Amino acid sequence: MKRYLISLGLVAMLTGLLAVNIIETSFEPEDGWETHATGDWTDTTEDGTWSGHGMYVNWDNAYTGNHKAGMNTTGDWLQTPVMTNPGTLSFYCRKSGLTSDWTVVVEASVDGSSWSAYGAPVVASQIGIEYSLHSVSLDLSGDYYLRWRMSQRSGGSLYLDEIILTDVAANLEVDFLCDPEFGFPPLEVQFFELATGGSQPYDYLWDFGDGGTSVLANPTHIYSQTGLYAVSLTITDDEELTLAEVKEDLVFVTTGGDDYYDSVQDLSGQELSDALSDLIDTNSNTDYYDSRLHMFGTFDNENDLVRGVYTGYDFYVPQGQMPPDSDLLNCEHTYCQSWYNYESIPKADVHHLFPTDTGVNSSRGNIPFGDVVTPVVTYSGYNGYQSYKGYDAQSAMIFEPADQHKGDCARAMLYFSVRYEMGLTQGGVDMLPALLQWHQDDPVSQKEIDRNWDIFDYQWNRNPFIDHPEYVGYIWLGQFPGAVVQFAVASAQINETDGSVSLSLAIENPATYTATEATVALTAGDSADVGGFTSQQVVFPASSGQAQLLNITITDDTLMEGLESLTFSITSVSGGSNAQAGEQDEYLLTILDDDIPAPLATAASQVAPSSFIANWTECAGVDSYELDVSVEQNFASFLPGYEANPVVTVFCPVTGLISDTTYYYRVRAVFNAQTGGDSNVISVQTQSGGQYATQAIISEYIEGSSWNKAIEIFNGTGAAIDLSQYSLKKQTNGAGDFGNELALSGVLPHDQAYLIVNTQANATLLSLADMTTNGQAMQFNGNDAVALFFGEAMLDVVGWVDDTNSWGQNMTLVRNSSVLSPATLYAPAQWAQYAQDTFAYAGWHQMDYPQAATPPQNIVITISGDDVTLSWDAATARNRTVIYRVYRSDDVLTNDWGEPIGSTFDTYYTDENAAQATRYYYYLTAEGEQ
Repeated sequence: MKRYLISLGLVAMLTGLLAVNIIETSFEPEDGWETHATGDWTDTTEDGTWSGHGMYVNWDNAYTGNHKAGMNTTGDWLQTPVMTNPGTLSFYCRKSGLTSDWTVVVEASVDGSSWSAYGAPVVASQIGIEYSLHSVSLDLSGDYYLRWRMSQRSGGSLYLDEIILTDVAANLEVDFLCDPEFGFPPLEVQFFELATGGSQPYDYLWDFGDGGTSVLANPTHIYSQTGLYAVSLTITDDEELTLAEVKEDLVFVTTGGDDYYDSVQDLSGQELSDALSDLIDTNSNTDYYDSRLHMFGTFDNENDLVRGVYTGYDFYVPQGQMPPDSDLLNCEHTYCQSWYNYESIPKADVHHLFPTDTGVNSSRGNIPFGDVVTPVVTYSGYNGYQSYKGYDAQSAMIFEPADQHKGDCARAMLYFSVRYEMGLTQGGVDMLPALLQWHQDDPVSQKEIDRNWDIFDYQWNRNPFIDHPEYVGYIWLGQFPGAVVQFAVASAQINETDGSVSLSLAIENPATYTATEATVALTAGDSADVGGFTSQQVVFPASSGQAQLLNITITDDTLMEGLESLTFSITSVSGGSNAQAGEQDEYLLTILDDDIPAPLATAASQVAPSSFIANWTECAGVDSYELDVSVEQNFASFLPGYEANPVVTVFCPVTGLISDTTYYYRVRAVFNAQTGGDSNVISVQTQSGGQYATQAIISEYIEGSSWNKAIEIFNGTGAAIDLSQYSLKKQTNGAGDFGNELALSGVLPHDQAYLIVNTQANATLLSLADMTTNGQAMQFNGNDAVALFFGEAMLDVVGWVDDTNSWGQNMTLVRNSSVLSPATLYAPAQWAQYAQDTFAYAGWHQMDYPQAATPPQNIVITISGDDVTLSWDAATARNRTVIYRVYRSDDVLTNDWGEPIGSTFDTYYTDENAAQATRYYYYLTAEGEQ
C-alpha cells in the first residue's frame, strides 16, 4: 500500500505569495512513516513547492507541528503536483470561529487547467472550530492534479493540515491459502488465490519457495525435498498495479526424522514448549472410532494380541479389527476426557490412547497419576505388570501404572500438556514430579519409537518426547541445549603437491538468533608448511546447522622434510547459546613429502642357493631404507620378514631362500618417518641346491575317536620361526572359505614339532600337547580341509579343498620324511596313513635333510715375487662338482667385489697380476655345479 503525506510548512515569501512543501512517503501501519525525497512538481515554483492562491500560513494552532494553510476567500485554492492513481484523500480542517461557515470541494484535472469535482463536498455542518478528519473518495487511475477549492464561505478563515493521499493500488488486496500445509515428500499441494480489489482480470506469478513457479490462478505443486518453504503470490491487475503477498514457513515437507524438529532447535523452557505446541498441532482428526480401530487393530497389535498397559494381560484381537468383546478391553484416555471437556480432537488423539482392561480403566476413572504410598487396590496382572490405586504422601487418591508403562504414560501426558496447552495439576495433585521421574526411570523403548511412527503416519504429528527425550529436561528441568562446534573429520593425510585441504567444522544446536564463532589455531607443527597459517575465525550464521569449511594452503617446497605433522585446535568458541567446543576439537593433518629421493637398486651379490645380498645406491641425508623382497614381480606378496624390512646400510643379506628360485627386490629411502618412492626392481636367481625345508609344514593330522583331534606343525627351515606370524584355519564340512582362525604364538626352534590338541581329547594325547584349545579350528570331522597360513597367505593344507567327502575320518596321517616344502594342493602320496587313535608319532617328526655342503677351509696365502698363490682344503657341495671363484679388491672390505679374477676346480689359485708394495683383499667362494 502506498500513501503520500502532505505537510504544509513555511518555505519562502515571494511578493505576497506563500509556498508550502509536499513530502512523498511510504506508509506501513505498524512501522510509522518513512520519509523519502521530494519528487518533481508541476504548477509550482522552481524550488519544488506547492502553488497557493490567496493563501497564508498561520503559525499558531496547527493540528500538528507548527504549520498550516489558511484560506480567506472562495477564490483561494491549494493545488498538488501530479499524483499517480489517487485513491482516497484525507485531511484535517477547522474553521476560525462559530460564525464562519465553509464548504470545501476537492477537484481533479489531467492537465492542471480543466477541473472537475470528485466525491462529496465537505459542508459547513461538518467543519467545527476543532480539527477533524475528513475523507473524499476519488479512485482515479492514471496521473492527476488535485486541488482544494472553497465553494462557499461565511466569514472567518479555514485551516487545512496533515493531508494524506492513498494510492488506489491500496484497494488491491492479495491473499492465498494451500492444502495440505504439511506432509511427506513427494507432497502435492493445491494453492488457492484469494485476491480482492484492483481491476480484473489479474495476472498471477507464484513462487513456491523450492525454485518452482506458476502463472495459474490455482495451481498444484509437488515438493520432492524436505524443508520449510516460504510461498509468494504476485498479482498484477488490469491497470498494471502490482502487489505481492509472502507467507513464510507455509509448507512443511518432512520425513518425520530430525528435520521435523528444525524449527525448535536451540530453544528451551517455555519458548521450546510453545514452539513444540505450534509444531505438533497439525493433527485434526476427530474420528474416535477410527483412532481406536488403528490402535487395537494395528498400532498395539502383535500377532493378534493386544496387551493391556496396566495389567499386562494379552487380549485376542484379530489384526485390523476392533476387540470382539469390548466388555473386557477398553481404551484408556491417559489424559482424562473430563479434564478437557470431552473435546473431539484430543479425544481421538492416539498419542494418549492405550488399550487397557475395562475394569481397571473404570476403576482409575479420572484419578490423577502419582506414586502410591498407601495402596488401596493392587492390580496384579500378567507378564510382570502390577499397577496400584491408593494414596500418595499427601493423602491424595492417585493411580500408579505398572513400571513397564510408566515412561510411556509420562511421555503421553507431557505430550498432551504441550500439544493442547493443558495443565498437569488435576484434582489438587501436581503430577509433574512423578511424570518426570517415570520418564527418567523408564526410558524410550523401540516399541514406543515404532508406535510414534505409526501414529505420525496416521494423524500427522509426533510425540517429541519420544524422538527427543532430552526435550523434557530442556522444558521442565532448566537444562539447555548449548551449541557444540567440532571437527567433522579428525584427521587427513595429503600430498605436499595437493595445494590445499579443507577442514570441515560441524555445529550442533546452532543458536536461532545469534551467530556462533569458533577460532581454529595451529597448535603443533610448522606454519611454514601451511602457507604461514596461525589462526582463523569460522562463523556459523544464526540458526544455520551447515558445516563450515576452513581452507588451508599447503606449501609445496623443495626441502626434504619427511612427514609433516600439524595439529589444528578449536581454541575458543563464542556467541551462539552456551557455545563450546566438542570432544573432537583437534584435527591432525599429515603432509607427505614429495622431496625424498628414490634409491637406485643395483645387482645382487654373493648369490647362493639360500641367500644373496641386495644392493643399492646411497641417498644423501636420509635416515634409513626399507627393503621389499618377493617371489612376485608385482610384489602382491612378500617374503616373510622382508616387507618394508628396515636397513641402515646400502646393502642387506637376504637369507632363508629356496634354491633355484627367482626373487625380486626393491628399496625406498626413509626420512623423518616418511618413505620416499620405490626404486627400480632387481631380479635375482638363487643357485641350485638347498639344505633345509623352505617353510614350516603340517607334519601330522589326527582325527581319532570322540574329541581326539590334533594338528602338528614342524619347523625344518634351519632357523627358529616366530609362530605369531602363523595361524590355522579350516573349511566347514568341506566347503566355503577358510575361517575359524586359530592364532599361534611363541617361537618354534629348528627341527622341532608343535602339537595342537583339542581340550576334550584323552589324557594320552593331551600329555603330548604344546597347545590345547576347543576352538572351531580343532573341531574337524574328516571332511574339513585344515590349512596353515602365514599372515593372509596359505602355506600348506591337509585334506581336499571344497570336497565334502570324508577323506580323513577316523585316521592318523603323518607327513613323509622326504617332504621339505609345504603345498597348497593336498597330495595323499606325501602322507602315511595309520589306524584311528595312533599317537606314537605325535609331538615329533623326522625330516630327511639333503647332504650338507661345506665351505672351503684353511685358506693359505703364499707370495712369490709378483705372484700371490691361495690354497685351501676342498669344499663339498652335495655330491656335485665344486668350482671355486676368487675375488680381489684394492679397497677395504666391502660387499661389492665385482667380477671374480679367476675360477678353478683345483684347491689352489695363483694371482699373477698383483703389484708389489700393494695391499690386496681376497674373497673365495665355492659353488656346486650340476
